[in-house]
Amino acid sequence: SDEESVEFQSLNHQKSGESDRIYNDQKELLELCEKQPNMFKRGKFVKESFKKGMVIPFHIGIQGISNMGMAFTGDEVVVQTAT
Repeated sequence: SDEESVEFQSLNHQKSGESDRIYNDQKELLELCEKQPNMFKRGKFVKESFKKGMVIPFHIGIQGISNMGMAFTGDEVVVQTAT
């Protein structure tokens, strides 16, 4: 599918307690999405403003420069949702 043909960017973040973990491995990210679908969501990033963006199709809001990393509109990302 078109979604699978888009390459992952090396800017996918996961909050893990007090520290951030950055995943750069596409295989590891896909495994997280498959094994924990309620926690990890794969979608496309849409930048709404300098400090605000959204991951579609889930309408997950991302706020703050540090949470958006170097993402640009159209980048495929994996986000960890709050549980």
